[in-house]
This record gives sequence, structure tokens and C-alpha cells, in this order.
Amino acid sequence: MNLMNSYQDKFQDIQEFLDQYLAMQKVCDKLGMNFGQCTDAAMSMLKEQGNVTPTSAYVKKGTQQN
Repeated sequence: MNLMNSYQDKFQDIQEFLDQYLAMQKVCDKLGMNFGQCTDAAMSMLKEQGNVTPTSAYVKKGTQQN
């Protein structure tokens, strides 16, 4: 499940959308799932910023930021 691609429905209240998102985050936390960016997304973002060969430590740091 990619929560970064979650979108608010056309007639959904912003508070309902926030509550839904936070509920999904709590479920991920309870299941011990990683709630953050995936490595591929972080790599492509770093490449767009001009860092063509980022180190694995740099990518890991980027994926762990909230």
C-alpha cells in the first residue's frame, strides 16, 4: 500500500481524509510496517536533484525522515 499516492475524494471533507490517513498510519505502526518513502522513490528524487550516484547511507537517511 502506497500511502504517498493517497488522494482526497471529490466530496470528502479534509478532516475525514486526515482521519483516514492517520488511521492507516496507526495500522502500519501496529503491524511493524515501515511508514515512509521507498528506496526507489528516494533514489529517483535524489537523481532529479542532481545527485546521480548517492551513497546507500544517504538514501537510507532520506527514507527515514518524517
